[in-house]
Order: sequence, then C-alpha cells, then structure tokens
Amino acid sequence: MTFPSDAADTGSRDGGPEAVDVGHGNGTRTAEPLLVLRGVTKTFGSILAVQNVDLEIFPGEVVGLIGDNGAGKSTLVQVLSGVYRPDRGSVEVGGQAVRFRSTVHARECGVETVFQELALVECLSVWRNFFLGREKRKGLVLD
Repeated sequence: MTFPSDAADTGSRDGGPEAVDVGHGNGTRTAEPLLVLRGVTKTFGSILAVQNVDLEIFPGEVVGLIGDNGAGKSTLVQVLSGVYRPDRGSVEVGGQAVRFRSTVHARECGVETVFQELALVECLSVWRNFFLGREKRKGLVLD
C-alpha cells in the first residue's frame, strides 16, 4: 500500500508517498488479492476527498484504515461499499473489474461495510443489528 504522509511519520526523506510493508512473512504471496483498488479518486465539486489510492487486500489479511479527521477514510470505505462511484481509478473483486451500482451490488460481490454506529436499533442486540436488513425471507415473509 502507498500512503501520503509526513516525512517525520514515515522516515521518507522527501516527505512524499512511501510504500509501507504490512508484513507478509517472507514477502511471497501464493494467493491473488481479493480486493484491488488502483488510482481511485473521488471528488465532491471542488473538494478532493480521495486521491489516487492503491490498495490490495489478500485472503487472511486484517486491514486497518487510519488517518486524521477529513483524510478521506469514510469516503474511501463508501467507494468500496458501493455508496459512491469513484471519479477515476478501478476496483477489482476476485480478479474481476467491477463498478458497483449500489450497496446491494457491492454486497452481492462480497463487499460489505459495518459502520461505526454502535447500534441502529437500540432495543435489538448487537448481532441482530449486525444482520438488520439481511433476514432470510420467503417471498414477502420473514423466514
């Protein structure tokens, strides 16, 4: 992954983007990435929310997305989960290029987001909130 950051934070001499090794043992990978972003950019009018993001997520990885407030974390996650379409760049899932039409389409492709709100419905348990809207159905009736 490549992250723009301060020279003091990364040790980069010029203060520019620096590759970050996320630690994969001996550095070899046998699997293909599950999710790939290449050059993803998203703007809102004149506001550049996400710029030229490259990301690969491999099977078994746990990825944390961190950054300052206003750095574009939420926007990037919303691009990944089909809320927004990127203005530039590409998204691949399982080696196939995709252009999510909606959050439902992203979910059908295996990409879904659990948002940071603690509960959507206070009277329901955590696990019931987690699956809210994904209940098994038979026609119009819940199963």
